[in-house]
Amino acid sequence: VGRGRRRAEQFFDRIEQQLQHQPWLAGADYSFADISLLVTTDFAGWVDIVPMQTRPALQRWYARVASRPAALA
Repeated sequence: VGRGRRRAEQFFDRIEQQLQHQPWLAGADYSFADISLLVTTDFAGWVDIVPMQTRPALQRWYARVASRPAALA
């Protein structure tokens, strides 16, 4: 459990770094990578990981993605 949690935190740290330099995970355009990250970020809560707690770029990205019509459906 500990190793998996550390790896997940490292994953979200890397995502934070990516999103500090570009609007979407894979670059300038919204893509399947963003959809996958939305699912991954939501699932993290099920295993008591709060990825956005200390990652402001991820927080901003999540707010944009979660407000898209497809995410609200």
